[in-house]
Amino acid sequence: MLATFEALKQYEKTFHFIGQVQIALDSEKPRQASAYVYTIAHHVITKENGEKSLMIAYLRYDDSFEKTESGWKFKHRELHADVIENRDLK
Repeated sequence: MLATFEALKQYEKTFHFIGQVQIALDSEKPRQASAYVYTIAHHVITKENGEKSLMIAYLRYDDSFEKTESGWKFKHRELHADVIENRDLK
């Protein structure tokens, strides 16, 4: 996940709207859980020519978690980009 945060540094501004979230505890393995999260992410960047553009990504995260002595921790995260839209800003 650290690579994701590094990649976000290229953007001047970001805004993420967290939408629908579904979490399921594993009845067979009580220290395991899974989730999916729908997100709309907005990213503003200045292009080489000085113009600004907006990238809007419609995303879904598929996550798995494990309960540890210090609480729930991410075990795995998979990102799915359903639609990515780019537009120039004025």
